[in-house]
Amino acid sequence: MTEALKASIDYGFDQLKLHSIEAHVSPLNQPSLNILERNHFVREGYFKDDFFAKGRFHDSVVYSLISSVDKNWVRD
Repeated sequence: MTEALKASIDYGFDQLKLHSIEAHVSPLNQPSLNILERNHFVREGYFKDDFFAKGRFHDSVVYSLISSVDKNWVRD
């Protein structure tokens, strides 16, 4: 997953010239939260019941990475 994340970040910042990238993740998905944190994403917020799927509402955690903050986006 780190390789896919690195490729996505490189493409977003280098090719698309994005200023920031957001990740919306289930707070129950600890492996995804760990990989984001290991790769310089910052937790921005926690949202209760913010999306509806499979017949019920779910929480989400939002992480972001800003291109100008850290040029070493993803660790190998």
